Amino acid sequence: MRVLLVSLVLCASACQLDLSSGDEAVARSREALGPPYRLRDIGPTGYANSSGPFAFAPVPSSTRTAFFATTPTEGTEPWVTDGTAAGTVLLADLIPGVTSSAVNYPTTPSLSSRWLPLGNALYTRATERLGNTLWRTDGTPDGTQRVFSAEHISVGPELVGGQLLFAAQNKLYVSDGTAAGTSSSVTMSCTPLS
Repeated sequence: MRVLLVSLVLCASACQLDLSSGDEAVARSREALGPPYRLRDIGPTGYANSSGPFAFAPVPSSTRTAFFATTPTEGTEPWVTDGTAAGTVLLADLIPGVTSSAVNYPTTPSLSSRWLPLGNALYTRATERLGNTLWRTDGTPDGTQRVFSAEHISVGPELVGGQLLFAAQNKLYVSDGTAAGTSSSVTMSCTPLS
């Protein structure tokens, strides 16, 4: 079951998406599913602010949906849900404590943290103490791990031809989604235009 999130609380969607039929998403009607309902309140009791969930993405080969949300104890971090309260969990607190690892720029979505599907996993750029790093998840806390952190990622990642491309410290990197399969292919130099 695919779910959508609503501000303040996590809710089951009034419209499910069935992604099993290739790239075509089949929407079921509100009448068939009934009204939305609270799935899990991410913020603790008495937390007045919204968890502000964003960047929802289905985890490939899974019934889970990944997203980012904010709590007063973890900051903005990656979460996942399988459509149940018990299956809605924090994937990882990439920077332990209230400092956020994900960014949300509602007016500039291209700068926000987002998920890219590759193989059976999702990939994202997250901010942590090492700078912007590349992370992957299979939709489980144990399967959420850093792929690349040697240098600060300044641009990307982008999915091109079944590979992830990103720039870090004037180098262009190509990745198959594994640490061993991530390499620098080109050194870039910037010359000011005169």
